[in-house]
Amino acid sequence: MNGKTKSKTFKKFVTNLLFLQFNIKDQIMKAKFTILVLLAVSTFTMIGCKEKPVLEEKKETFRDNIGIQLYSLRNQTATNLDSALQFVKDQGVTDVEIAGFANLTPELFKEKLIQYGLKPSGGLFGFEEFRDSIDKLVDIAKLFDLQYIGCAWIPHANDTITFEEIEEAVRVFNLAGKKLNENGIQFVYHNHGYEYVPYEDGTLFDYLYENTDSTNVKFELDVFWAKHGGQDPLEMLKKYGKRIPVMHIKDMDKSVIGNLTGKEDVEKDVPWGTGQIDIKACLLLGQQLGVKHFYLEDESTNVLNQIPISLKFTESF
Repeated sequence: MNGKTKSKTFKKFVTNLLFLQFNIKDQIMKAKFTILVLLAVSTFTMIGCKEKPVLEEKKETFRDNIGIQLYSLRNQTATNLDSALQFVKDQGVTDVEIAGFANLTPELFKEKLIQYGLKPSGGLFGFEEFRDSIDKLVDIAKLFDLQYIGCAWIPHANDTITFEEIEEAVRVFNLAGKKLNENGIQFVYHNHGYEYVPYEDGTLFDYLYENTDSTNVKFELDVFWAKHGGQDPLEMLKKYGKRIPVMHIKDMDKSVIGNLTGKEDVEKDVPWGTGQIDIKACLLLGQQLGVKHFYLEDESTNVLNQIPISLKFTESF
């Protein structure tokens, strides 16, 4: 091999070596790049597809069905309406039953309810208003878009009511109920304990029930006053349930011995589940029978402490 040949061969060797070195570096770079890409894709996939924390679904309990009768907060609404309505809102309650307008016009009171996200489904008014001012009540019910308006007290001269006083109530309720029904509003009578005076084979409540129109006159069962008047609220539901679309739920101190006056010390209203009434059974049976609204009522001066306890009670079922 001469010198020129050796020189060419060496140059070719060097060239091949350089090419091989470059190719090796290129392959390494490609490999590194590939690895980086795979790492990036893997990381992105892990981030993008990482299982999101599962938010625990809110367990549905009977608390979701509870409204509040605003008469429970009559002392609070009289002194600080905003604070009282904020309290109701803070309980997570939106369904309310009205009883008065806290010294405001109905229009301004409605604005206040809207401000705090409260929707009235019912309202209670005086016997005389149903007797003498039914057109006005129709207007109020329409203003608030009330489904139900009711009467919670039949005037009577003595502690116990008479047949004649019940008979007058039958007349007034039938007339008022017809007028309200014609306007898409349901009349309800709220029992108050004095109606359970014995009469013939039953009570004066039975007479009231049997002699009022079954379509135009429904009932709002107050479990406290049923018990106070010597009745079993559960049996009342079973017997009259087809005409009970709404209920007042109030527990009674275990020391109370009822009577037929329809009167009791308001401090005998106690948190649900601590008194002598089987509140849970009443709620569940009412729901089973188709009751639409369950209003918590608590007339005690300790109402701000007792309402949260009562609502908490319904979270167990």
